[in-house]
Amino acid sequence: MAKSSEVSPEAVATACVELWAAGESTSFNNVYDKIGRLGSAAIVQRYIAQWRKDSAERLSAKRTLPDLPTDLVTASDELLGKTWALALGQAEAAYSEAHRRLAGVRAEIEAALELANQKTAQAEFESLRLAGDIQGLQAQLDAKNDLLQDALKNLGESSVALATREDQIVGLREDLARALTTIASDRDRYAADLASTRDHHVQELATERQRGDEKLADAQAKYQAELDRVQAMAQGDRLHLMAQTDEIRLAARIKADELKEQLENAKAYAEGYRREAYAARDEASSWRGKSEVMQETIAVERARAEAAERVLQSRQSPEYPVVQPAESGEALG
Repeated sequence: MAKSSEVSPEAVATACVELWAAGESTSFNNVYDKIGRLGSAAIVQRYIAQWRKDSAERLSAKRTLPDLPTDLVTASDELLGKTWALALGQAEAAYSEAHRRLAGVRAEIEAALELANQKTAQAEFESLRLAGDIQGLQAQLDAKNDLLQDALKNLGESSVALATREDQIVGLREDLARALTTIASDRDRYAADLASTRDHHVQELATERQRGDEKLADAQAKYQAELDRVQAMAQGDRLHLMAQTDEIRLAARIKADELKEQLENAKAYAEGYRREAYAARDEASSWRGKSEVMQETIAVERARAEAAERVLQSRQSPEYPVVQPAESGEALG
């Protein structure tokens, strides 16, 4: 910001007079541009107001000029006063317009400041949030560093163990190489033994096959001779069986005739037996009727006997004399 000592009241007054003489407004912007935009705005506005006040006092003061007529002096003063009032009104209007514009600019600046404050607060909030995130990330980084240190320590231990394991692997590889050499030697020896054994087995198999072929040919010859013998015997047996079959067929026919006759006799006997059975059934029905009549008679006689027994018992009581039984064969009355 420019200092107040960089501009003087005389410089401001000179600029105002030059603007007024040129017919221009003595507004703050014109005066400030005229003096090269030096000094603070408040100081320049105060100097402009002081110049206007001094000029108004000078114009309103009564002048006495003995060489000029009084009416001319008065008329010139009135003209000068009106001119000054007109210039002052224009200056005031320009000042009001500038003040209004300044108020709008000030409102815009205040709105911009408010927005800047909001953005500043938001930036501070984001900064605090980022600081928290940074602290959290730093904690995670510290934890990961600890894990990394543990991993490096474990890696060192694993490296030692790996070196030991590699030494063991080298020893095992040497043992494996020796074992492979031994296995190769044994394999060659076993291959030679296997080839010798295979050749021996091939020779034995050829010999056994020749013997088997000879035994098979002998068995086939024996089988053919036995087959011829059996076929001859079977032919003789077939002829014998054919003769026996004719005899058996004749005997069977005779036996069938006998059985047929026996069957006819059995049928006749069965028919007679059936007739006798029917007669026996009729007779049994007759005897069944007689039996029923007899049972009824027996029931009647049993009732009569029971009645006579009751009469007898009643007569054996002390009230009646003893009566001698009737002779045998008499029927009870």
